[in-house]
Amino acid sequence: MQIEIGDKVTCYRLPEYQSEDPVYYEVVDMWECDVMGMWLKLKHPDIGGYFTKAIDSVEEVYYESD
Repeated sequence: MQIEIGDKVTCYRLPEYQSEDPVYYEVVDMWECDVMGMWLKLKHPDIGGYFTKAIDSVEEVYYESD
């Protein structure tokens, strides 16, 4: 999975939230931790602030070039 800054991603959700529309987060930053692996800094479209998620939690990538 190739993710770049500026791409939109959706993350895995708990089963009770599967019926809701997915949230398209924007990738703001990414870094690698020696212990925990790759991490993403994500911006929610409606909520202020940032969210940090492991790259393993990404379900689908929507590339800005598409």
